[in-house]
Amino acid sequence: MNVFACCISLATLLACSSSLPSSGASVERQEARLFGLIENTSSDGSKSFRIRGMSNGGFCVCGKPRAKFRNNTLFVEIPKLFISHGLKTGPFFDVTLKAPATVKMVVFGKNKEEIWPQDKAKIALSAEEENAQHMATEDFLKKHPTADINDYSVSMMRTSPEIAFVSFDEWRDGEPNLRCRYTIDLPKKIIIHRREETLRRAI
Repeated sequence: MNVFACCISLATLLACSSSLPSSGASVERQEARLFGLIENTSSDGSKSFRIRGMSNGGFCVCGKPRAKFRNNTLFVEIPKLFISHGLKTGPFFDVTLKAPATVKMVVFGKNKEEIWPQDKAKIALSAEEENAQHMATEDFLKKHPTADINDYSVSMMRTSPEIAFVSFDEWRDGEPNLRCRYTIDLPKKIIIHRREETLRRAI
């Protein structure tokens, strides 16, 4: 029984063309960058899950999502499609899937790794990193008061014991569009630098 609806980018729609061969491979949670899941519950108890990210495994584009609901579990796969360099498509996925109120778990990829209610592949942040992310988020929302944080992927990268980067990647039309990156001095608990850049050609 398949119970889902999907919203995908133009790049993904192009990748779904029947003329494109599939390798049989799927995006796996461990390889996905900018991964995120946003849960919403309707008045009837049914749920929708917005799942987005970027495949980081070789040259490919993301195909139409495959989903099925069985034994109170929503199984989700994002196929990898390997194509010529001539097509202007990308490795991004941004899909919304619906499931009945009885859903207890969402698993991702052929490895069936749990991503809801717990994202088991998510790397836990240290107390210092949590504080840095909180500091950056407060400043970001202050400077962008109309921003919906659900439209952003928030990521942390630590380059040394003292310095960390916190990035806010805005998703638009199925792929990251703009990035706001903060440089944080962890011991001093201060923002050193803030920069915004366009991502369409950067990732």
